[in-house]
This record gives sequence, structure tokens and C-alpha cells, in this order.
Amino acid sequence: MRVFLKMTVAALAAAAALPGCGGCRTECGGSQGGTAPAPLRALRVLEEKTAVVDPSGGAIELQGGIRFVFPAGALPRNGEVTVRRLDPAAFCPHRPEVSLVLDCRATGHAVILTGYTKAGTYLGVNPQGPNSTKGVTLTEFTEADLGITWALRQTYAAISLPGPPDPGRRKVTLNIPPGAAWFQGTQGPQGQVCLFTWDGSNPGGVSWSKKPDLAAKGDGEICRTVPGDVTFLQIGLQGAAVLQPRGGFEVVNADLNAAHDVSIIVEAFNMTDGGKKVAVAPGQAAIVLEGRVDPDSKWRFAASIEIRNLRPPEIKTAQTFEIRSTLYVDSYAADTANFGFTLDPDVQLPLVGSWTGTAMGMKMTLAVASQSGQDWSGTYAFQRETFGMDGTWKAETGCWELRFWELTDSPPAKMGFVGSLMPEPGGRLRLTAPGCVLSKEGVNYDDAAADDYKLVEEYLRILKEGGAPK
Repeated sequence: MRVFLKMTVAALAAAAALPGCGGCRTECGGSQGGTAPAPLRALRVLEEKTAVVDPSGGAIELQGGIRFVFPAGALPRNGEVTVRRLDPAAFCPHRPEVSLVLDCRATGHAVILTGYTKAGTYLGVNPQGPNSTKGVTLTEFTEADLGITWALRQTYAAISLPGPPDPGRRKVTLNIPPGAAWFQGTQGPQGQVCLFTWDGSNPGGVSWSKKPDLAAKGDGEICRTVPGDVTFLQIGLQGAAVLQPRGGFEVVNADLNAAHDVSIIVEAFNMTDGGKKVAVAPGQAAIVLEGRVDPDSKWRFAASIEIRNLRPPEIKTAQTFEIRSTLYVDSYAADTANFGFTLDPDVQLPLVGSWTGTAMGMKMTLAVASQSGQDWSGTYAFQRETFGMDGTWKAETGCWELRFWELTDSPPAKMGFVGSLMPEPGGRLRLTAPGCVLSKEGVNYDDAAADDYKLVEEYLRILKEGGAPK
């Protein structure tokens, strides 16, 4: 039996759409076979603790390692919170497989939900007043019923327990909170994103919210699959060295006494291709993230995967991938966190991809990660150095004006590049300094009728002739 509790801790004071009550609890499915659920007064309390939780957050721990965690902002003001572990036999005698029942009461209002329906609604308890003698009944709620907004959804706390927790289990866990990962679109880091969220109504358990940028408020357009023209999967975004990333993998150390060295191994698998392991970077089978987490604290780790590593340009059909992450604590495997997604067929952008050539006997690579109109952004690698680079099309001169920057700069300090980039006959590019002709990887230059060649050749020819490709 798997008991899944979804607790909207932010709703302790915010779910005003529901009738006021002094407490909310999990439930076991309402009456079945003519047996009514136990009235509130008949509940047998096995353990109970009360504590004051303030707006900065806090935690209340019960025996056996059960811990209620209230994120910062869950309560708008100081509030007294009572948590209890109830006797499952008294709470729902018609469900003998239930081994754990938890209850959370607050001076405001809380809701503990038990799961989802296929229609996308939540299953939970119909809250009653503190002196009610009504039975605990299963009720279906929409997000509007619960007063859940996009901002509140980011503070959900989820508890998933298969049974009584093992007292000897490891106290360091790996999580991927809602909003922790996103797909970056063709306009680069400041453009459109598809934001990750857990979604019990979707068969894959995950959906994506399409938004104009990361800072945009609201839910955005919900997508069950990911648009094909995305360029990067960002699992968090690394900030300055002393700051935690935005989003990313969250490692929680519930050990009150000891810090732990941790590492996260991130791997990708193409489920459309029979679960075949795919590279997360050229010649790289996995991403390794390492750090140390202090006692009773959490830390976040960021990773980035370029989509062309998962899906080479020659693949023209939708593909389903799974990202698998394993947490190692003090060198022992302790936890996993996985999610999947389906990538729609790629919308072909002629400039996006790797352009390579030789200058002064050394390989040069211009990797275009995103294209908007005729402008593009990516990286430039030459003489064992790699820089960020972008190009702005200047119709009056028939070339791209270039800027470059150190990849470690945040925000980037962009400087003018000494050379320029121009279309070259035959579907190629010419960099004027240092002089180099670049060919696009994956294009069949030996077959003028090949679709990939025609796409690039026609685009660059129209530009060179002074036109404006559509």
C-alpha cells in the first residue's frame, strides 16, 4: 500500500474559498460496503506535537523520522501548528492496508490531499469545524476551490510513504521541486521557457508550462509534450559561486548533527529507442554534481543539457526521454529522482547546430544554440578556448555583426569581435577573421536534393542576395 499525501502548506491561511475549520486530515476513501468512516471524536491519537511556526518556516518531527516541513512563506504570520499520528485501525477500519495516517491542524487553515483524478482535480478531505461530529468524507476539489494559485503551488510539500518509515534509513534525500527545471527556447536564456511541474493527471506524471520568460507570473499554457524547437534543458541555473542556483536538484539533509558529502549522477535515456542511454554532452555519458550539505539544511545543484546531444539533428520524429538522477551520500547510493518528457519533432532553424572548419591548421567550431529571425546566439571554440558568441544580421553590409564574452561572466560582458560572419555559396558560412569557411554538421553537402542541404543552402542564398528568408 502506498500512502500519498499532498499537503498545501501555503494554504494554511490562504484557502479562504473553503468553509473555515480548525483542522484538516488525511482520509481513507469514505464509506465502503456500508461501513461509515469514524467520527472525529472516535479517532485514537498515537502521537501529537504542537509548535509555533513563523513566516520563515520550520519543521515538526514525530517519532520514526516523520517530519512535517513548512517552507518559508507557508504562513503569513506566526501560527500554532499541531501535528498528530493517528491509529489507522480506528480511522478507517475498512482499509486494513493503510499503515500510516497523519493529521495537521493550524490556527489558520490547512488542507491535506490524498491524490489526483484523471480529470486533473484533487482528492482530499471535506474540512469540518473543530467541534464537528460529522464523518470524514472524500471530496473532489479543483484548484479554484482550494484557492491555489501559481505562487502557492511553488510551496507545496509532498509526503510519499509506502509504510512506517525505517528508523535506520538515510536522512539525506534528493528532490526535484515544481519549477526546478525548464526548457529554454530558441530566443536564449531571456526568452520563452517551458517550466517543469509534477502533474498527477498526466500519464507521465509531469507537465510543462509555456511562459514568455522565467520571471513571468501565472500558470502559462500547459503542455503535455515539449515543443521541438527548444535548445537546452536547464535543471536549475547557476548563479554566483557563493549563491545557490535558481531551481535545480534539491538535496535535503535531515540529519540534525552531521554534514554529509554528496554527489548527484545525472543520466539520460531515449525511451523511444528502447531505453538506450544517450550522451548529456559530447563524449560525456553523465553529469556529476558534487558538494557538501550542512546539518538540518538543504542545498541546490544545477545542471544543463543541450538538446542536440539528446536528439541529433537527423532525428525528425517525436522522442520520449527519461532523466534519471542518483544521489550518493558519503559514497553510498541514497536516493533517486527521475522524470520523463516527450520532445515534439524539431522545427527546423537553418542556423541552429554546429558549424565547423579549419583555421591555421586547427579546428574551429561555431555552435549556434538559438535563432530568432536572422539573429543567433551560441558559443565559439578555437585554440582550446570557448567563448559565448552572438550574431546580429546587418542587411546593409550582408553579414552578421559579432560579439563575444567569457562564459563565466554573469551577466555577460559582451564585446565586439574583430571579424564578421557572412553567407557563403553552397550552404556554408565564412568567418572573416581568422579566415575560415564553416560547414554545418549533419548536412549532406554531397546531395543537392537532400532536405537538410536545401534548407540551409536556400536560406543562406536568399540572405546573400539581399532578401529576407521567411
